[in-house]
Amino acid sequence: MPDATFCQCQPSRFKPDKMKNLVAVFAFIVLSFVSVAQDTLTQNIDIHGSITSAIPVYMRLMEGAASYDFKDGFVAGVGYRLAKGRHAFITGLDYARYRFNSSWIDGTGNEQHSAEPIVVSLITIPLNYGVDITKSFTFGCGPFIGLETNADDGYLDRQSGVGLNIFFQKRFNTGRQLMIGLSPELRMHSVFPIQGDRSQRRLIEAKLGLSLHRKLSSIVR
Repeated sequence: MPDATFCQCQPSRFKPDKMKNLVAVFAFIVLSFVSVAQDTLTQNIDIHGSITSAIPVYMRLMEGAASYDFKDGFVAGVGYRLAKGRHAFITGLDYARYRFNSSWIDGTGNEQHSAEPIVVSLITIPLNYGVDITKSFTFGCGPFIGLETNADDGYLDRQSGVGLNIFFQKRFNTGRQLMIGLSPELRMHSVFPIQGDRSQRRLIEAKLGLSLHRKLSSIVR
């Protein structure tokens, strides 16, 4: 571990029950949105991919800790959008993979570098609210659940937990049932971490996504 001797991680006050409560509240809002709908609900599914850049950010000053340089990364997944008028609930399932190079100062004052890139792999599930500013231009935000899939290598703090994101999406009609979407997005991972004793670093991610949407049959209430 490159920086284990340089800091003592402080336990987080966030508890798993609080994360469950946050997700439960958002789920209640979504179900309420669907239950009170009196007009047609429209559905879209999509496949999407993104180029991305991410950096680990310390939430407090950490002297002597390792630094990380982003190497490359991508996000790919499927999405589902349920809309009523201008308002929509947007969810899905994403797989993300990021690679970093690391450097640090050892006990003798010499700079050391990681022999292999540090890899972070995540499964994320967005629970977003979206509103159409125009007919095909959407602003969205909300929480997402992140679950890290690679083994803990001790180099970078775990990113499992509830994060927050904000995005815009522009959709272009290509036919009666198909649309292409372009989406810039900003994410902060593990705002509420599952592992409370390793919470001093979170990934902040900026990405640009391209998606292909297909309209499904409407639900008439």
